Amino acid sequence: MVSPVDVQGKAEAQQRLISELRRVLQDRDDHIIQHSSEFVYLVSVFQETVANIPGSHQVEINADSTCERIAKRDIELRDTRKELEEKRQEARSLSHAADTLWHRIQALEDKLNDSETRNQHLSDKCAYLEQKVADQNLELEAVRREARNAVSSMIAGPQVTTNRISDSEITLKWNSLAYSVQCLAALCNFRPTNNTALFTDQSLRLYVQHHHPHLHILLSPLLIMKFVESCVWFKLVDFVFCPLASAWAGSHGRKFLKMWTRMMDKSPKDLTLDPEHYAWRAQTAAHLAKNTSHSLRRRELGIATAISTMFSGLIEDRELPNLKSQLLEVVSEAIELDLMFRQSKAAFSAHFCNPYYQYGSFSPPLDENVMDCTNSENLANGSCKTPQVDLIISPMLIKQGTSNGEKYNRESVLIKLKVLCDIYPAQQPNKRGRPANVKHKQEGQSPKRGKIFKGITPNPRRPVERGQEEDYEPKYSSFGKDRTSSGSFQPGNQAKNEMRDSR
Repeated sequence: MVSPVDVQGKAEAQQRLISELRRVLQDRDDHIIQHSSEFVYLVSVFQETVANIPGSHQVEINADSTCERIAKRDIELRDTRKELEEKRQEARSLSHAADTLWHRIQALEDKLNDSETRNQHLSDKCAYLEQKVADQNLELEAVRREARNAVSSMIAGPQVTTNRISDSEITLKWNSLAYSVQCLAALCNFRPTNNTALFTDQSLRLYVQHHHPHLHILLSPLLIMKFVESCVWFKLVDFVFCPLASAWAGSHGRKFLKMWTRMMDKSPKDLTLDPEHYAWRAQTAAHLAKNTSHSLRRRELGIATAISTMFSGLIEDRELPNLKSQLLEVVSEAIELDLMFRQSKAAFSAHFCNPYYQYGSFSPPLDENVMDCTNSENLANGSCKTPQVDLIISPMLIKQGTSNGEKYNRESVLIKLKVLCDIYPAQQPNKRGRPANVKHKQEGQSPKRGKIFKGITPNPRRPVERGQEEDYEPKYSSFGKDRTSSGSFQPGNQAKNEMRDSR
């Protein structure tokens, strides 16, 4: 609660403030009145002075005209100021447009600099590629020159070269590969670890009858290994030895394949004696020697997969990895042998023939001239009559550029020919639309007497009825007295011993 003393004190303070304010206002009024009186006095003095000046009326007229001129000038200045403002606005718009154009010019300059940098990079890359092409052309020309010199020296006479692989090394590698293929076939036929084979008698018969209906000779359990071995050899020749560039990918493979296609348009004789042929093999050998890690391993996996899928309908899927792992070793060894072939400058080619169906008669009997290997020594001394070699017919007994008079195993030849004829059928129909009759060429005795190949003689005309796969056994025309009336093969007879000795 406010006390009366405080209220009275505030009232007194307000009274003092009001009196002070009145005093200040009174002083201001007195000052204004004083100055006003002085101003009135000065105005009166000025009027009197003007009145006393002669010609003051003219001065007033001049002042009026001056004021009019000043007013006109003021109007002109206003118009000029307005125009100047418009010019300023136009200048601002032009400045903004100039700034925009400058930014666009800067962006275009940046793009131009980037384009120049890119063009410089492309020109450097083009120069590098041109230099690389020039270097490759020089290398190719050097290889061709070396090949021409090699062919010239080969035609002039056989010479011993330091980079040529010897026949003994190739023979040892070939025998090692043949042993690996035999081990693979034995693994497919019998596995003593779990007493189960990859290829059973029943699965083999069903597979052969479904996929190879003419292959009646291979239904015997004793020939399962021969069947597997022949199929593996066939695929090795098809994927490793025969095509020189079909298994390669990329620019190198396309270039090699193009060269090989252009060379294959010639005859076999011209192909063998062509100087570019040896240059081609030298380039392939160099490419093989460089690709010994990733690309070569990928090629081995591809070939092993292709060979293992050939038996996919014959064995279970869980057994395919085991077969593929064994095939990898065989394929790796085959590629090493193929590299030795190429480094030895031997002209190898696969000669696919069909001795069973050729216009109703047998082909001429196979001899050493057909299955010989052509290399520089054979071409130089003229000992080779046919510049081709059939790696499928007798791959284990082929001669590596030598002529030692060794005879071929007729039983192995027949097995491989039968597999080859079934995979590449060349049956010629007669006028009635039926298969041509198979006629055996006379070779001392009639086929009925069983002395053609001194081993197995096929019977391709005999049909196999469905449901009779278990009790069917093929007939052999050369076994004579050892064959029973039912045509079954008796273990322990003379033919079995001959086959074992021949292997």
